[in-house]
Amino acid sequence: MSDIDDLELRYFDEDHDDSIPSISPPICPYCNKRTILVSYKQIIDLAELKPNSKTALLGKAYLCHPCKAWVGCHVGTTTPLGTPAKEALRKLRIKAHSAFDTLWKVEGMTRKKAYAFLQEILKLPEEKAHIAMLREGHCRRLIKVLQERERKLW
Repeated sequence: MSDIDDLELRYFDEDHDDSIPSISPPICPYCNKRTILVSYKQIIDLAELKPNSKTALLGKAYLCHPCKAWVGCHVGTTTPLGTPAKEALRKLRIKAHSAFDTLWKVEGMTRKKAYAFLQEILKLPEEKAHIAMLREGHCRRLIKVLQERERKLW
């Protein structure tokens, strides 16, 4: 039995919580298979990650068995933060988020204006203009645009 199969068994045996309202699990963008809800701790164990917060140990995530792509959930819910991603895309999203956050944390732009800027440069509708939903090409474009913007400002 693989680690992933073991995760699914442990989820259904140990982690199932009937008090959490169920939603339709996201579909993996890599293989088009349905993901399963697991504890974030299981993702940390599987990927040998170091948790970055206490809530990471208490939260949930959706995992794709064949791809090992996953996405975390909003704290205290089973609502996914975005779309499942493999390691390379997660790293790009982290880099994109770091660059994006300077718009409102450093430059003083409101978050609303920062997200409107994101929509404009990536040509995305409001409901898709979230870093956790971006694909690799969008992340690279955002990073490039923000780096060019930063060079012009400084």
